[in-house]
Amino acid sequence: MPNNITGLNLRLNWSDFIGQAPPNRPANQAAFTSASFSINFGITQAFAAIGMRVPNASNDLGFVVSNLQISVTLNRHRMWSVASAQTPALLAHEQGHYDIVALTMSDLFNDLLSPPSVMATENAVRNFASALQTEASRRIDAMESSVRGDGLYDQQTNHSLNSVQQANWDSAFALARPPTGMRFDLALGAQGISP
Repeated sequence: MPNNITGLNLRLNWSDFIGQAPPNRPANQAAFTSASFSINFGITQAFAAIGMRVPNASNDLGFVVSNLQISVTLNRHRMWSVASAQTPALLAHEQGHYDIVALTMSDLFNDLLSPPSVMATENAVRNFASALQTEASRRIDAMESSVRGDGLYDQQTNHSLNSVQQANWDSAFALARPPTGMRFDLALGAQGISP
């Protein structure tokens, strides 16, 4: 099975927001987007991953991630919007919530497939992957809003009402998407954003 990431280029529509707005929502919050991800992978010997043995290589029998499958999906039943506030600008802001998850997963996908070295044991690969997944989850949690409160994205943009900060985030999203395809963490840093 080839390595694959799905959901990376999904574009939101107002029809995706099928949940009901909570009666106690903050006045500045007119929509809520929810995205999740799943990660599955195998571990294979390094020589199997490249399709041939490397003569006299010390890492010939090491291990790497293989058959990596990452899926990013919308949780439409948890997504809601206030019909009177459904503007293109708000939808673009909500797209940013999805992109935070999708682009962080894109960085994780590349990192898992580009270890700094071939690892000596399968357990080392599991530990490497676990550490990267933990950091990706931490970054998403720092940027995304939840029932506990606003994440960095909504704090800085005031749910899209701060147009200057929204423009900074929009620039980071644009840099991380094709055709530029910059790493999302670097695109954020280029805009002075540090999750």
